[in-house]
Amino acid sequence: MFGFEEVAVQRRSSRRPVGRYPSIRLKHQFDVTRFGDGLIEQYELHPLRVMRLDREAFHTDLTCPTCTLTVPGTILSMAQTRKRRRVWGTLALTGAISVICLAWLAVLNFDPDGSVGAIFAWTWGPLGALIATAGLIDVWWREDGVWLRDHSSDARIPRLGPRARAGLHQLGYR
Repeated sequence: MFGFEEVAVQRRSSRRPVGRYPSIRLKHQFDVTRFGDGLIEQYELHPLRVMRLDREAFHTDLTCPTCTLTVPGTILSMAQTRKRRRVWGTLALTGAISVICLAWLAVLNFDPDGSVGAIFAWTWGPLGALIATAGLIDVWWREDGVWLRDHSSDARIPRLGPRARAGLHQLGYR
């Protein structure tokens, strides 16, 4: 009547939903520049054009459009990816509950005249649990059911750490 169209409002979240195609991208490193004591790495991001299966994981070769090399990868099904997210979410929730419990116990049992070990444990215990919980929440948030595999051993390449890439390639969102 007034020229307005009724638009369905979708709830949007910064967390990526599990869809037919993975939202994670293949990163190709094309330049490394030394800057002071560090390195600046520049990447090109390429979407994965591999459709997930409904119930089973499969191994495939992901082709990089920049260099046309193939990188072996594993794509989990939508059901398996959701299950992994539930497991990581449960572990993160358990960690958050333990942080709250340890912090509450630290407040209840704090004795300034007590032993140094007890003060150290009640102070640093909740902090360690908080750091572990933050790591679990990050893994839960970014789980997309896609892994790269090593050419020689066919083993899964971890997302973090010094072995997080296969040659010039790794997975990432940005």
